[in-house]
This record gives sequence, structure tokens and C-alpha cells, in this order.
Amino acid sequence: MALKSMEKTKIRASIVEGLFYPAAAEDLKLQIEQLLEEAPNAPAEAGLIISPHAALQYAGDVAACAFKAAAKRKIKTAVIIGPQHRDHFDQIILPESEFFQTPLGTIPVNMDLVDELLTCSTKISCNDIPHLEEHCLEIQLPFIQILFPQADIVPVLMASQKTDTVKLLANALKLTFKERICSTLFIVTANITSDSSSNRPTPPTPEHDFALDLIKRKDWQGILEAAAQKQITTCGAGGIAALLSLKSFFGNEVALLMEKNSSQVAQSCENSIYYAAIAVS
Repeated sequence: MALKSMEKTKIRASIVEGLFYPAAAEDLKLQIEQLLEEAPNAPAEAGLIISPHAALQYAGDVAACAFKAAAKRKIKTAVIIGPQHRDHFDQIILPESEFFQTPLGTIPVNMDLVDELLTCSTKISCNDIPHLEEHCLEIQLPFIQILFPQADIVPVLMASQKTDTVKLLANALKLTFKERICSTLFIVTANITSDSSSNRPTPPTPEHDFALDLIKRKDWQGILEAAAQKQITTCGAGGIAALLSLKSFFGNEVALLMEKNSSQVAQSCENSIYYAAIAVS
């Protein structure tokens, strides 16, 4: 009976092991632990972190800074919100899979919370296909497995940055997690800039400074307006806006912990991507 039960369990297999992070469990564990050890110390009580979704070789140190900012908290559930890169349907997509897998093992999805979120709107749906095609949430999982080994996850993909969709997600999160704040870590996986070569109006400051200023001021509406006008190319702007709009969830302190440009690793300025670790507490 147990074997049959496991055979029926849906597991979202890892898709970027060996590409974005080591495929061998021991190598991955060692690299994550080393990145966390080398990350600067922070208050470590953050309720919301913003972490990049690049390969560890490019932004692992940045992601480690973000996660270390929450390392002292006792986390029961990690809510991970990321952009769906392939399609842009006006939907919020949760997984059908009951577990997500990395070389470090499987991490359970809190299906009860998934079910609660589903009741909030018909625009929230379960579909494994977008999750099977998307890397942005997966790159966060090893940090969760190392720092919060008992935690489960709620993986959320946003395929739209429309204001109505952002408000819908924020309201669903508020209804579902307002009594669970103390044991929940919210993670938005976002690259602060994603397309430095795009043809867009010039913002009043360099793009990454403009985007960071909006985040620091928790100007969630400004973030969406700037994204719509292509003044910023923040990959994950919708998730950032949704969480920052929940003013009662977090304190007023927004800390920029680390910033980095992909050209520092690739030694090329062409289409360089800007990463940042940000904590809200």
C-alpha cells in the first residue's frame, strides 16, 4: 500500500541541477553552506526577502545574503513568488505537485494552503506545466532546505503584472496568511534588471537605481507603473508589488543587503543583469 501511495505522489523534479547549481547533493550542500557562511551578518528576522533567480555562479552570494537575513526565524512555511518567463496569461499558478525536488531531497508543498488560496479567486489555478518549465522558484529551494529543513513551501508563479492581478494575489495572501505571519517567510524571486538592451524610455536615474528606490519606498504602485512603461525591466515586479502592498504584514525597514551585476562574473557588459538582496522587516 505504501508503495502504491508513493507511486501516485506527484513530484516536481528538479530541472536545472548541473546547470544553475551542482547536481551532486554533497557538492550542492557544501556550496550553499559556504555561501551562507561568507554572507555578511544581518539582523536575520526578515519577514520578506527578495532574492535573484540566476545560477549560483552568478548570484549565489546575493541569494545567500537575502536568505541569511531571515535565518534566525522559525519558519513553518516559505511562500515563494516568481515570474513565469514563458507565458504571460493573466493567471496566478499554483502547483499540482505535492513535493518539489532538488539533489538535497524533496520538500513538501503545503497543499492545505494551496487549497485555501484556490478558494480566493477563479484566476488562481493549479497547473504543473508552467512549474515544470520554470527555474526561478527552484533556485531558491536549496537555501530553504539548508536553513529551514522542517519547512514546507507554497510555490506561486505570476504570469501577469497587471494591477488587478497583483491586487488579487495580495488579497489572497492576506486572507490565507494573516494569522500565520509569525511562522511564514515570504520570498520574491526577482532580478532587478533583466534586459539592459531593450528600447525603453530613459528613467530619471539608471534603471537599477530607479527600481531600488521604488522598492525602498515600498511604492508598489510606482513599481507597476514603471514596469508597464518599460522604465524598469524588473523580472518579478508583480510579486514585489503584491508583497509590498501588504503594509500590515511587514515593518517599514527595507534593507539593501548586497548588489551585483552579471558582468562582474561574465566580464561582458552586453545584456548584463543586475541582482540585489533585499530584506523587509
